[in-house]
Amino acid sequence: MLGLHTQYDSLGASLHAMVNKYTVAKESSMNCSIATADRATHLKIVVVAFLCSTALLCAAIIIH
Repeated sequence: MLGLHTQYDSLGASLHAMVNKYTVAKESSMNCSIATADRATHLKIVVVAFLCSTALLCAAIIIH
């Protein structure tokens, strides 16, 4: 079991390094417009909007 865990850790570390290298190169320029933003920026906006609406809904339910 220990060998399997170590194998996944090294795989995860290498995937994480590849994603970081791609992200740093991709996000070196700033996305100033929603029209020219890339997919990651759109996803971040959707996630933040979802979290804010969920928090607002929970607050409304608690207050009511």
